[in-house]
Amino acid sequence: MKKKYIILITIIALIAIGLICYFVIKNNSEVSGTYEIQVDLVDSRSPDRTLTVLKNGKATKNYKHIKLLDKDIILCYQKNPTVNMFELESDELIIVLSDDKEVVAKLVRKDK
Repeated sequence: MKKKYIILITIIALIAIGLICYFVIKNNSEVSGTYEIQVDLVDSRSPDRTLTVLKNGKATKNYKHIKLLDKDIILCYQKNPTVNMFELESDELIIVLSDDKEVVAKLVRKDK
């Protein structure tokens, strides 16, 4: 009788651990991936640059804003992703996703 309870409790514990691992991996996979910020010219005479957020090589709009890596300064918002070229001195920026998680992204320059 005690053996059946021990086996039952072990099975329930393994199922609970499996479910916890599943949800942790699922939440991490939504944020994980390779993020890049593509920098494009607005036009040939303007110092402004348009930023495009790429997740695993595909454009995404699933972010709130982009800010500097070392300061808490917001460069642009998802609705208007345009910045002055002199604000882009860093090779990496922070993307604040729609769920307020932050990811570091490298700049991919297409503006030269």
